[in-house]
Amino acid sequence: MENNRKVGALVISLDFELHWGVRDFESPDSNYRGHLLGGRTAVAAMLEIFAEFEIAATWATVGFLFARSKADLEKYQPDVLPDYRQTALDPYNEPVGDGEAADALHFAPSLIEQIQKTPRQEIGTHTYSHYYCLEAGQSAESFAADLKSAVAIAESYGVSPASIVFPRNQHNRDYEEILLNHQIRCYRGNQTSWMYQVPANHNRKNPLYRAARIADAYLNLSGANTFKWEDVWRDDIANVPASFFLRPYSGKSRRMERLRLKRLTDSVEYAAKKGEIIHLWWHPHNFGVNLTENIEFLREILKIHRQCREKYAMESLSMIGTAEKAAAIGK
Repeated sequence: MENNRKVGALVISLDFELHWGVRDFESPDSNYRGHLLGGRTAVAAMLEIFAEFEIAATWATVGFLFARSKADLEKYQPDVLPDYRQTALDPYNEPVGDGEAADALHFAPSLIEQIQKTPRQEIGTHTYSHYYCLEAGQSAESFAADLKSAVAIAESYGVSPASIVFPRNQHNRDYEEILLNHQIRCYRGNQTSWMYQVPANHNRKNPLYRAARIADAYLNLSGANTFKWEDVWRDDIANVPASFFLRPYSGKSRRMERLRLKRLTDSVEYAAKKGEIIHLWWHPHNFGVNLTENIEFLREILKIHRQCREKYAMESLSMIGTAEKAAAIGK
């Protein structure tokens, strides 16, 4: 297949963060601990099903998780740290053990190595410290230092990150030159519908927007949320925007699971027929509880993708794979 054909594509990205992504509102010993530890098991289960269906995915990984020891964390610590106004956001005071065996919530080298061994998986960055680009007290200088550390610790594994997912989806357009200076060529932008436009920082959470987003997971309120190949590149950097957050299974809403599945598979089929892109994302720890139900739900989506691949030549691409194909189409 020629690289510049406009066929549809399924993109999957994972925000791989474990406790670093929730530490400001969940302690290591909270009831959420089961989700986080279960997220480690979920990584292997997801890699298995991705291999079975020949699915590419981008694992946007917090730099801290690459560390093999507490000394490693200190070795790669940025020269300039963020000075968040809300001190709860500062991860550098988080108590940690001395490595993965002692502290499975804050270290994950064995999981990163599993991802590396699985075909078609891209390891991107989720910043070094789960950095918040829209919170009061952060700065361009501290973000650049954080990204430098993220790239350095990834390179110790032979990984050169080309994609970024901003923690809490806090995309800061002012920082795109910093991304390019560190060879980051694409990012995951936010959905374009009005209900996804409020930045997810601590000062602008809105329950009405949240309710609309939850409803949109079951009913078509915002459209198919696919996007065109020619819309990916802007100047020197690619935006591979999200289409849907893959919400985890909940026993409380199990009667609505068929609606949730139809909402997503309808958009997969729409992307295939129109030659457009659909981008699903979630966190591994979202599958940490009810793993069987979550994997089977994912399996149903991937079955539809396989049918679309056979009928419409639909592809499965990582974020950087999407950016590269979009560049080829644009030539």
